[in-house]
Amino acid sequence: MKLKPIFVLLIIAALAGLVAANQVDDAIAYLKDPEWGLRAGGAASLGNLGDPRAIDPLIEALSDEVSMVRLHAASSLVKLGRPEYLDRVILALEDEDKWVRGWAATHLGDIGDPRAIVPLREALRDEDPWVRSKASDALGKIIEATGDDEGAEEEKEEEKDGASEEDDELSRLLYDLEHGDPGEKVAAALSLGEMGDARAVGPLIEALKDGEWEVRGAAVIALAGIGDHRAVDPVIGALLDEDPAVRTLAAAALGRLADPRGFEPLTDALGDGDPAVRAAAVRALVEIDSEKAMGRLIAALGDEDATVRVIAAALLGEIRGAGAVDHLAEALGDGNWSVRAMAAEALGRIEDPRAVGPLIAALGDENATVRLIAATVLGGSGASEAIDPLIEALKDGEPAVRAAAVYALGEMGDDPRAIDGLISSLKDDDPALRIYGATILGGLGDERAVSPLIDLLKDDEPAVRAMAGVALGDIGSEKAAGPLIDLLEDEAPEVRAGAAQALATVGDERATRPLIEALGDEEASVRSWASLALGSIGGPEAVDPLIAALGDEDEGVRTVAAAALAEIGGDAVDPLIKALEEEDPSVQIWAAWALGEIGDPKAVDPLIEALKNEDQAVRLMAVVGLAGFDDDRRAEPLIAALADEDEVVRFAAAAALAEIGDPRAEEPLKRALEDEDPDVRRKAAEALDRLEGV
Repeated sequence: MKLKPIFVLLIIAALAGLVAANQVDDAIAYLKDPEWGLRAGGAASLGNLGDPRAIDPLIEALSDEVSMVRLHAASSLVKLGRPEYLDRVILALEDEDKWVRGWAATHLGDIGDPRAIVPLREALRDEDPWVRSKASDALGKIIEATGDDEGAEEEKEEEKDGASEEDDELSRLLYDLEHGDPGEKVAAALSLGEMGDARAVGPLIEALKDGEWEVRGAAVIALAGIGDHRAVDPVIGALLDEDPAVRTLAAAALGRLADPRGFEPLTDALGDGDPAVRAAAVRALVEIDSEKAMGRLIAALGDEDATVRVIAAALLGEIRGAGAVDHLAEALGDGNWSVRAMAAEALGRIEDPRAVGPLIAALGDENATVRLIAATVLGGSGASEAIDPLIEALKDGEPAVRAAAVYALGEMGDDPRAIDGLISSLKDDDPALRIYGATILGGLGDERAVSPLIDLLKDDEPAVRAMAGVALGDIGSEKAAGPLIDLLEDEAPEVRAGAAQALATVGDERATRPLIEALGDEEASVRSWASLALGSIGGPEAVDPLIAALGDEDEGVRTVAAAALAEIGGDAVDPLIKALEEEDPSVQIWAAWALGEIGDPKAVDPLIEALKNEDQAVRLMAVVGLAGFDDDRRAEPLIAALADEDEVVRFAAAAALAEIGDPRAEEPLKRALEDEDPDVRRKAAEALDRLEGV
């Protein structure tokens, strides 16, 4: 058994939460480390950091030769918004290694996806009691969160049957802890900590005297996991252990135990010769008493180790330590850029006016990350004295810093100087910055940006022209209508789509004919936005072209065209009724939907007639359309639709009758309780319940 990587991983876990955002790259680098423990630790921490840059490296880590690394990578991907990797975590419940199976169960409980319930119930039969315990805990979390308690009684029986087995396992682990070799002792201690049985506290305290540091470290972790008050003094004693790894774990454990007795010993540990110990002690002090810890954190800003200083700055920001503003401002001059960056971020969290001057000075820092954070924080401060320095930052050599300055000026958009600065960003060499500036100006809606944005419609980059058009639409100025109409002829489809999108907001009737022509564009996105714009502008001229668009080859265009006709309303009713007789089922379907949305009584009889259409989808949409009317004529036809040959139509009819609440539907709905389709039967039962409540 190779112990060192395991304890490197444990130390990383003990220091979880101390990693600053600018250390994501370090965690990604761990994924390539020769030691599997560091690779697993890196994969696990990336899920907690929440940075999307980690997604591709984590996907690559799914091919790691070590199953524990693959498991942590899959779990982190789920946490980062990639639920398709949940199956990888579930599959780990079948791994040959019990530690992997137990970790998989724990991750599934944290993720909380109901799809894990069945596999976790299977894991209740695992041969290892620790794995069964983890599966039970995970099930409890998911069931409590989702309300899915199916099989709960079975689970209780499984737990009852396994109780005696757990007692046997406890005895075995205690024996291994006392008599096993170092590897067996470590495994036993960690298992005891996971079990959480208070009967193990005494033996684990005794294990703190073991000759092997790995065993002592595992005992510390286990005692923290059990959380028994008897462990506090022995763990305090472990702060003086000869091995720095044990001292580090002891400091982290005292933070987890959160007992006031640990505060002063942890303060003493800030003088430890090992920076990892000092880092863990800083975090633990905050966990015990954040207010009392502020002075210690300020002192730690002067630590000889940069990582400790970074952590101290981060924690001061986390606890909003207003008394530390001057000290954090001083840290903006630290020799290490990571410290300066974290100090700037902490000052942003504290939100104290005294920080503005030092942050403005940090806009001139030699490190781009520091400048970026300073600009971002200044934007959130709302300090008017920062506007001119931020405008100057638009000339920074790093695009990311200029982008941060654009963001910051956007946050101060109620000041005319900020608008002027944003307008100047439209001439940035980087197309992405021009797009960003246009986006923010559109959101601010200031008329002064209209002419510069019109000029931007001539940009060489299609994406820039498209965003300029959208921004003009967001502002809604009539002055933009002519240039936007011209933009419908642009060679780039994304630009034409952006122009149509903008015209939907501007709403100028001069755009009607060009937008009708755009309904024939080769790009579906352009046709969709043109349909939406025509619906927004309205008028009878657009009705027939939009009805023709109900037969478009693209479903998205058909949907938007129907919504546009519904938006036009009364002028579209008669043409839509006529469209119900078209040969194209797509036209009939969406015409029925639009008529239901408009709600004109003239459409009731035509929709009733459409219930006889040979196309199932047309009949379905006719049911949906009729459900929206408050008209006595609809009840009998909807009752008749309960006998439709298509189960989806019958379901929709039952749903519509549930909303109507007409007593004439009672007997037909009772007959529908015998329908061959279970969904129809369920919906009929719901409708009857509604009728009884009327």
